[in-house]
Amino acid sequence: MSVKKTAYLGVMAAIALCLSYLESLLPPLPFSVPGMKLGLANFAILLTLYLFGIKEAAVVNFVRIVLAAFLFGNLYSFMFSLCGGILSLLVEALIYKRKGVNELFVSVMGGLFHNAGQLIFCIIVMRNLMIVDYFVFLAASGFVTGLLIGFLVKILRPRLEKVLTV
Repeated sequence: MSVKKTAYLGVMAAIALCLSYLESLLPPLPFSVPGMKLGLANFAILLTLYLFGIKEAAVVNFVRIVLAAFLFGNLYSFMFSLCGGILSLLVEALIYKRKGVNELFVSVMGGLFHNAGQLIFCIIVMRNLMIVDYFVFLAASGFVTGLLIGFLVKILRPRLEKVLTV
């Protein structure tokens, strides 16, 4: 891996971490449910996926999850974020190169599966399947924020591709 690419990935990890921190500072939205977040860090992860590839996006995602947990989280936030992050990136990676699939769809699917991964972890920890009903609310937020993040990536990716040289 070139020094330039390593530096770019470090910047993407820093952006993802800053977005995670910013999100932790935001008060809950009046219409939100407990645990609902905007998923702002996925912006940097999705950009990394499109600009550099799956392996690089996985590294940036993992670095962000670990650092966010150490800096302003705890073991549970680490596990929730890890479960959601792994599942969402796995789904995003499986569909992002398919013909006719754009950033909006990939981002929405990432948002939905991030929530699904966190809910699966919650069901395992709490040993209660009734939590599944909660997915409706999380899916709605994952859909909306996935659209917004996907739209931003769709706008910025072509501009960044012109500037970034690895």
